[in-house]
Amino acid sequence: MSLDILPGPLLSERTTLRLGGKALAEVVLAEEADLHELDSALSKLGGRPFVLGKGSNILALDGDHDLVLIRPQVLLEGEKPWQLLREEADHVLVRVGAGAKLPGLVREFAAKGWAGLQGMAGIPGLFGGAVAMNAGSFGSETGRCLFRVQVFCPGQGVQWLEPGQWETGYRHFRIKHRDESLYFVVAAAELKLDKGIPEEITAAMLEAMDKKKATQPIQAWSAGSAFKNPGGPGSGVSAGKLLDDAGFRGFTLGGMAFSEKHANFLVNTGKGTASEAINLIAMAQDKVKDMSGHELELEVRICPCN
Repeated sequence: MSLDILPGPLLSERTTLRLGGKALAEVVLAEEADLHELDSALSKLGGRPFVLGKGSNILALDGDHDLVLIRPQVLLEGEKPWQLLREEADHVLVRVGAGAKLPGLVREFAAKGWAGLQGMAGIPGLFGGAVAMNAGSFGSETGRCLFRVQVFCPGQGVQWLEPGQWETGYRHFRIKHRDESLYFVVAAAELKLDKGIPEEITAAMLEAMDKKKATQPIQAWSAGSAFKNPGGPGSGVSAGKLLDDAGFRGFTLGGMAFSEKHANFLVNTGKGTASEAINLIAMAQDKVKDMSGHELELEVRICPCN
């Protein structure tokens, strides 16, 4: 099967911040077989590869870029988003394709009484991206549920990573003994989920969703949290609180702003530009550093990175 290749895709149409210029081309991976053609396709297209799922944690820069977007929309056989591999007394093992929509997975697994992802209700994006950035919220984290991960690495093809071959951290997934500057593509993963009471897990999911609706601008053009919490989860230092104290809740620069609902959410009010976003980020980092001494590290990814 030949790969689906689109010339000149607009990053503003492929990111939830609705920002960014034009890439060189886009390669859509619809099934696992497409991964075996990826090396050859990228060699012919030229440009720098950039893996992009739903674009829900991306700040894409303005202008034309020599990027080839790799869009992993891989599902399992029969175009199923997930399949049950094994069920034990206290847990299940589930295989999920990279193209599965994360909100749907969270709802389905909660309804079945499978615990592990329920706190991630309301996080947009695809499952592959959740693995690649170790997405998490309200006590749930993708990395804690991972059993095996199927990846494509350039020059090495498709392989299953076993436990011990990767490591996860705060919004971070890394393949061990591999140069972090090299890209990889998550094709699928197997999750080990605890069995519980469906009503209780669904209630926890709905509680997480209600908290997000009350405190985060989930309907806005946003890329989620702009900055990581200094010191990571459990440190007691909140990037949102630091930004609040520095006066950035609702602060606007051109068409970009920090949300009135949550100071750590960068939003495009409708006509924002990436240049405005970058300037606003720099202003916030400088003022927070001056006031508190904390250096805010970006959680949102800049595309291209240099």
